[in-house]
Amino acid sequence: MLDAEARKTHDANKRELFDAMRAYHDSELAHKRDAISLLTTLLTAIGAIFAAIIVPSHPIPHAGTLAWSVAAVTSLLAAVIVSATNRKIEEDHKIYANFGDEYVRQCEVLGLFGEVAIGDEKRPVKKRVKIGHGGGYRHTKRIVRSVGIAISTLTVLGAVFVQLSESRAGSSAGATRPRPGSDAEIRATAPPESTGGLLR
Repeated sequence: MLDAEARKTHDANKRELFDAMRAYHDSELAHKRDAISLLTTLLTAIGAIFAAIIVPSHPIPHAGTLAWSVAAVTSLLAAVIVSATNRKIEEDHKIYANFGDEYVRQCEVLGLFGEVAIGDEKRPVKKRVKIGHGGGYRHTKRIVRSVGIAISTLTVLGAVFVQLSESRAGSSAGATRPRPGSDAEIRATAPPESTGGLLR
């Protein structure tokens, strides 16, 4: 049985552990928000670059190569952001789980898992559950990874679109240019017909 002073100490420690758990849980969520914000900002910037490549007043030479380079760099940056964020979430969750274990022990010391009489029944004041050993943080990591994959996929599709647009533009230019030796080329290069000095 705890005396009043010991109970007060354990109570204060339990409150401190609860606040620490909440802080680290909030930190996990903040990392997810920051990562998604960074990834969406990256997507916006890449969209602007693709728009400049696709819709210029004059066609950009080697637009397809440039688009694929942009897609590669974007995918690399997205992978770095996702990897760093998920590693930090993993580290924070380990600390959160450790605080959870200590919190459960403090509740046990305070006798909060013992049964008390409530009417004609006996029920525990607090249910004994493990804190920080679930899979919620894995879902958070999966969300960040999914956003990163989606952005990489979109940039690859953008590069494919630029490549196809460049190929189509080249084909159109080739189709309108007269073949060497054709009647169209002869007419285009022949000198004007002499009028003998008379206007017709």
